[in-house]
Amino acid sequence: MTKDGHALCPEQKIGLTTANFRKLALALARKKDKDSYEEQRVNLQKALKEERARQEQELSARESAVAAAEAELLELRGKVSSFPAELSVAVEQAEREALQRVEARTKLEEQLRSKEAEGDKRVADLKIAALEESVKRQATQIEALTKKLEGANTQVQAIAVKAIEGASNARALSTINEIAMEQAKNIRDKR
Repeated sequence: MTKDGHALCPEQKIGLTTANFRKLALALARKKDKDSYEEQRVNLQKALKEERARQEQELSARESAVAAAEAELLELRGKVSSFPAELSVAVEQAEREALQRVEARTKLEEQLRSKEAEGDKRVADLKIAALEESVKRQATQIEALTKKLEGANTQVQAIAVKAIEGASNARALSTINEIAMEQAKNIRDKR
């Protein structure tokens, strides 16, 4: 408290004059502003650095994507430029394979026709051989039957001669002739 009973202000308590107090307050305010400014500057630099790092990372990622796209584009251009040649080779190969399949199928069909014709010829040869054998067998039978017929005719004639000599009856002769004729007819019918 002052002599006159007033309360001391804080400046007066520490022994500062108003001018000095103002200077000190100004200095403190400036220091506070400077510290605030420095803190903002550090924060802004940090944010700027982080933003720059993020942008550089983003740019690097974009550059990588662009490089990959360019590589893919070059590869695709290479494929496009070589496609007509590859297509031509593939078409030629497909044509060769198709031609080979057709030739193989044609050859197989030709072999099958040849085997079929050969089989038909064998069957025909076997039929001819069987028919020739049948003709030979029938010729042998005809020859045997002809000999039997001749023998029977001889016997009939001998019987007829004996019957004519031994029999006085003309009727007996005609009966014998009928019998002989029937036997001859029966033998001929058997052929």
